[in-house]
Amino acid sequence: MSLKEVMTVNKKEFINVLRKGLSGLDKNERKDILLDYEIHFAEGIKQGKSEELICDDLGSPKEIGKLYKANIFIDEAGKNVSPNNIIKAIMASIGLGIANLVLVLGPFLGLLGVVIAILATSIAMVTSGVVIFVDVFIMPIDFIDLYVPWYLLYNPTISIFLAISLVMLGVSIFVLGILLCRVIYSLTVRYLEFNLKMIKGK
Repeated sequence: MSLKEVMTVNKKEFINVLRKGLSGLDKNERKDILLDYEIHFAEGIKQGKSEELICDDLGSPKEIGKLYKANIFIDEAGKNVSPNNIIKAIMASIGLGIANLVLVLGPFLGLLGVVIAILATSIAMVTSGVVIFVDVFIMPIDFIDLYVPWYLLYNPTISIFLAISLVMLGVSIFVLGILLCRVIYSLTVRYLEFNLKMIKGK
């Protein structure tokens, strides 16, 4: 706990720190969360508790804000699939602790690298197929001779088969990459949910 958090000993300071911690959330969501804590303080005071004791019971408002943001962003990523939502969820999860920089960002970047490699391979195959077709039937491209045996380029049947095969294989790999993206997205959301539960359980 930082010095700033230790000094949060009254309602005003607690709410102000929590409000800052909730930055980035929807205005209505922030309003509802802050209202809940206003009510919590009111009920605690009715029970004879001091604001300092209530703050101590609630814990760090900074950490509470981080948990709310992570929970809301992860939930949103699960409901609405989009790169922006998953990035927000990952960044919010990383903010929960330095360990999450390795536990969350590391695996995600590794999987992302695999997907990029697959998509790049598929694009290269489709491009190669198109280039072979153009080279043989439309406009000869001298540099392609360096990569494809001459007897393939000057045999129309083989050239057509090779070009179509590369394009179809490239498209198939591209579709596989897209499907893999969906699987990785879903697994990432589940992992973030699991990670959040583990942190809450501490």
